[in-house]
Amino acid sequence: MDGTAGNGDDRLREATDRVAAALATVGNWMFAPATRRRIMAASGLELSLGDYTVLAQISLHAPVRLSVLAELMEVDKSTLSPPPSAWSRAGSSSGDPTRPTRGRSW
Repeated sequence: MDGTAGNGDDRLREATDRVAAALATVGNWMFAPATRRRIMAASGLELSLGDYTVLAQISLHAPVRLSVLAELMEVDKSTLSPPPSAWSRAGSSSGDPTRPTRGRSW
């Protein structure tokens, strides 16, 4: 054997390491407080970081009941109830129209 398989493995490992480092850089940038504030301000919506977090989880798992979302996020359901209720009152969201008001899924 001429050792080329090892060289290919090394190159693949180096490329993988470079991609991982680049993704870590992007991730750090995306989660930097200043970046989050700019993104939230650019949206034109008056939502807190917590609201954005809940909306992001709803978009990943929709349709989803708040009790299921609370389990996924490992928080008490009572912490998730106020934002969707406020969004509904403001006309920003109505949940799933096929579900009754109680037991609503988002």
